[in-house]
Amino acid sequence: MHTVTCARINRAPIRSPSSWNSSTRPVPVVSLAVGGDTREAAPGDEFRLESDMRDFFIRTGDTLTVTIPGTIIPAAAAPVPLTGSSVKMKVEKMSVCLEGDELPQSLKVPLAYTAGPYTTPGQGALTLTLTPANKTSKTKCEGKYILIKGGDFTAKFDVSTPAQQPGSPPTSDPQLVKNGIAKFATTNTTSKAG
Repeated sequence: MHTVTCARINRAPIRSPSSWNSSTRPVPVVSLAVGGDTREAAPGDEFRLESDMRDFFIRTGDTLTVTIPGTIIPAAAAPVPLTGSSVKMKVEKMSVCLEGDELPQSLKVPLAYTAGPYTTPGQGALTLTLTPANKTSKTKCEGKYILIKGGDFTAKFDVSTPAQQPGSPPTSDPQLVKNGIAKFATTNTTSKAG
């Protein structure tokens, strides 16, 4: 077995599907850094990650959905595409997302929002808190844990400028911290890690 940057590789012939088990089933179309070279899996290569193969990798093109009840954040109203920062690990030719990639650049800036009767937009900042189920527990790539699908995790919107309810005088939104949930969606249905 050869040690590689993000996983381990067994060079063994691929067996028939009836002989596969959870530790020997090939993971299709994975690019790995071996030595200093990155290459795509070749026929006959067999992969086993350093973890228990728990959930699907998150990669470039997968999406983040944020739900803050009673609050409309136009920049996060539809699923937002993620961009993986890994240069050494790819799944189906797309960079894997590492810890820190969970909040896209478009959501790291002050965001406009409205809430219920407070229809004159205010501003705030979005933060996400991953659970252990949303990142690998042992496997690291480029010094960071790898994002995996997992379940819902915490989203928090901290208001810096409250939205206003029109009137004379206008009324400010009194809720300065808004809690919600976020989740990943992936089109990756083949490659997992834990």
